Amino acid sequence: MPNTEMQSRWYQIPIVWLVIGIPLFSIVFTLSIVWISVKTFDGVVVDDYYKRGLEINRDLARDRYADEGNLKASVRLEGEQLLVEMSGDTAEVWPELLELGFYHPTVSNRDVVVRLEHKGSGTYFAPAPVLRFGKWNVVTGTEKWRLEGNVFHPDKDGFILNPVRVGDAVR
Repeated sequence: MPNTEMQSRWYQIPIVWLVIGIPLFSIVFTLSIVWISVKTFDGVVVDDYYKRGLEINRDLARDRYADEGNLKASVRLEGEQLLVEMSGDTAEVWPELLELGFYHPTVSNRDVVVRLEHKGSGTYFAPAPVLRFGKWNVVTGTEKWRLEGNVFHPDKDGFILNPVRVGDAVR
Protein backbone atom coordinates (compact mmCIF):
# COMPACT_ATOMS: atom_id res chain seq x y z
CA MET A 1 0.00 0.00 0.00
CA PRO A 2 1.52 3.24 -1.06
CA ASN A 3 1.75 6.16 1.40
CA THR A 4 -0.30 8.97 -0.08
CA GLU A 5 0.43 11.50 2.62
CA MET A 6 3.42 13.68 1.99
CA GLN A 7 5.81 13.74 4.79
CA SER A 8 6.73 17.31 5.87
CA ARG A 9 10.14 18.40 6.92
CA TRP A 10 10.52 19.50 10.58
CA TYR A 11 10.97 23.21 9.80
CA GLN A 12 7.71 23.28 7.89
CA ILE A 13 5.63 22.29 10.91
CA PRO A 14 4.26 25.37 12.80
CA ILE A 15 4.16 23.69 16.21
CA VAL A 16 7.92 23.12 16.05
CA TRP A 17 8.51 26.87 15.71
CA LEU A 18 6.21 27.49 18.65
CA VAL A 19 8.14 25.03 20.80
CA ILE A 20 11.48 26.56 19.78
CA GLY A 21 10.27 30.20 19.71
CA ILE A 22 8.97 30.56 23.25
CA PRO A 23 12.24 29.59 25.01
CA LEU A 24 14.29 31.51 22.44
CA PHE A 25 12.18 34.64 22.97
CA SER A 26 12.51 34.36 26.76
CA ILE A 27 16.32 34.05 26.51
CA VAL A 28 16.58 37.11 24.23
CA PHE A 29 14.22 39.10 26.45
CA THR A 30 16.15 38.19 29.62
CA LEU A 31 19.48 39.12 28.08
CA SER A 32 18.10 42.48 26.93
CA ILE A 33 16.77 43.25 30.43
CA VAL A 34 20.15 42.35 31.95
CA TRP A 35 21.91 44.61 29.44
CA ILE A 36 19.55 47.53 30.21
CA SER A 37 19.96 47.11 33.98
CA VAL A 38 23.76 47.06 33.74
CA LYS A 39 23.92 50.12 31.46
CA THR A 40 21.47 52.22 33.52
CA PHE A 41 22.64 51.46 37.08
CA ASP A 42 21.30 54.25 39.29
CA GLY A 43 22.91 53.20 42.56
CA VAL A 44 21.84 54.00 46.07
CA VAL A 45 20.74 57.60 46.69
CA VAL A 46 22.26 57.64 50.19
CA ASP A 47 24.99 55.10 50.94
CA ASP A 48 24.94 55.54 54.72
CA TYR A 49 21.17 55.50 55.28
CA TYR A 50 21.52 54.11 58.81
CA LYS A 51 23.91 56.88 59.87
CA ARG A 52 21.60 59.47 58.27
CA GLY A 53 18.72 58.03 60.26
CA LEU A 54 20.64 58.51 63.51
CA GLU A 55 21.30 62.18 62.65
CA ILE A 56 17.58 63.04 62.50
CA ASN A 57 17.53 64.58 66.00
CA ARG A 58 20.37 66.95 65.13
CA ASP A 59 18.57 67.94 61.92
CA LEU A 60 15.33 68.57 63.81
CA ALA A 61 17.17 70.91 66.21
CA ARG A 62 18.56 72.85 63.22
CA ASP A 63 15.04 73.06 61.72
CA ARG A 64 13.60 74.25 65.05
CA TYR A 65 16.27 76.97 65.37
CA ALA A 66 15.57 78.21 61.82
CA ASP A 67 11.82 78.18 62.42
CA GLU A 68 12.07 80.08 65.71
CA GLY A 69 14.35 82.69 64.10
CA ASN A 70 12.04 82.95 61.04
CA LEU A 71 15.03 82.42 58.74
CA LYS A 72 14.45 82.50 54.99
CA ALA A 73 16.59 82.45 51.88
CA SER A 74 15.53 84.05 48.60
CA VAL A 75 17.29 82.41 45.65
CA ARG A 76 17.29 83.80 42.10
CA LEU A 77 19.41 84.11 38.99
CA GLU A 78 20.87 87.44 37.95
CA GLY A 79 22.44 86.88 34.57
CA GLU A 80 24.99 84.11 35.01
CA GLN A 81 25.17 84.64 38.79
CA LEU A 82 23.23 82.83 41.50
CA LEU A 83 22.08 85.30 44.17
CA VAL A 84 20.97 84.23 47.66
CA GLU A 85 19.59 86.77 50.12
CA MET A 86 19.23 85.60 53.72
CA SER A 87 16.74 87.14 56.15
CA GLY A 88 15.43 86.46 59.63
CA ASP A 89 14.17 87.91 62.89
CA THR A 90 17.32 87.12 64.85
CA ALA A 91 20.61 89.00 64.66
CA GLU A 92 22.26 86.09 62.85
CA VAL A 93 25.95 86.21 62.01
CA TRP A 94 26.02 84.95 58.44
CA PRO A 95 28.91 82.65 57.50
CA GLU A 96 31.56 83.72 54.97
CA LEU A 97 30.87 80.66 52.80
CA LEU A 98 27.47 79.07 52.34
CA GLU A 99 26.81 75.81 50.53
CA LEU A 100 23.63 75.47 48.51
CA GLY A 101 22.90 71.90 47.50
CA PHE A 102 20.71 70.97 44.54
CA TYR A 103 19.78 67.32 45.07
CA HIS A 104 18.05 65.21 42.44
CA PRO A 105 15.18 63.22 43.97
CA THR A 106 16.28 59.86 42.53
CA VAL A 107 19.74 59.97 40.93
CA SER A 108 22.55 60.94 43.31
CA ASN A 109 25.21 61.45 40.63
CA ARG A 110 23.24 64.47 39.33
CA ASP A 111 23.54 66.34 42.65
CA VAL A 112 25.25 69.74 42.54
CA VAL A 113 26.63 71.71 45.50
CA VAL A 114 27.37 75.40 44.98
CA ARG A 115 29.69 77.34 47.29
CA LEU A 116 28.49 80.91 47.70
CA GLU A 117 30.63 83.83 48.93
CA HIS A 118 29.24 86.35 51.40
CA LYS A 119 29.15 89.87 50.00
CA GLY A 120 27.70 91.52 53.10
CA SER A 121 24.37 91.82 54.95
CA GLY A 122 23.29 88.24 54.20
CA THR A 123 23.81 88.41 50.42
CA TYR A 124 25.69 85.61 48.65
CA PHE A 125 26.89 85.22 45.05
CA ALA A 126 28.26 82.33 42.99
CA PRO A 127 28.33 81.28 39.33
CA ALA A 128 25.03 79.69 38.38
CA PRO A 129 25.15 75.88 38.32
CA VAL A 130 24.28 73.85 35.25
CA LEU A 131 21.23 71.77 36.16
CA ARG A 132 19.16 69.36 34.14
CA PHE A 133 15.51 70.05 33.54
CA GLY A 134 13.31 68.73 36.35
CA LYS A 135 12.51 68.83 40.03
CA TRP A 136 15.30 69.50 42.56
CA ASN A 137 15.43 69.46 46.35
CA VAL A 138 17.43 72.47 47.53
CA VAL A 139 19.11 72.61 50.96
CA THR A 140 21.35 75.15 52.66
CA GLY A 141 22.44 75.66 56.24
CA THR A 142 25.11 75.74 58.89
CA GLU A 143 25.70 73.76 62.08
CA LYS A 144 22.97 75.85 63.77
CA TRP A 145 20.22 76.06 61.14
CA ARG A 146 18.95 74.48 57.93
CA LEU A 147 16.60 75.67 55.16
CA GLU A 148 14.99 73.53 52.47
CA GLY A 149 12.79 73.88 49.44
CA ASN A 150 11.85 72.37 46.10
CA VAL A 151 12.25 73.93 42.68
CA PHE A 152 11.29 72.85 39.21
CA HIS A 153 14.22 73.88 37.01
CA PRO A 154 14.29 76.12 35.03
CA ASP A 155 12.62 78.60 37.37
CA LYS A 156 12.83 82.14 36.00
CA ASP A 157 11.35 83.91 39.03
CA GLY A 158 13.48 82.39 41.78
CA PHE A 159 12.29 80.58 44.87
CA ILE A 160 12.28 80.78 48.67
CA LEU A 161 13.93 78.33 51.07
CA ASN A 162 12.08 77.98 54.38
CA PRO A 163 12.76 76.04 57.56
CA VAL A 164 11.07 72.68 57.79
CA ARG A 165 8.47 72.89 60.53
CA VAL A 166 9.34 70.23 63.08
CA GLY A 167 5.72 69.05 63.33
CA ASP A 168 5.59 68.65 59.53
CA ALA A 169 8.90 66.78 59.38
CA VAL A 170 7.76 63.97 61.68
CA ARG A 171 5.17 61.89 59.88
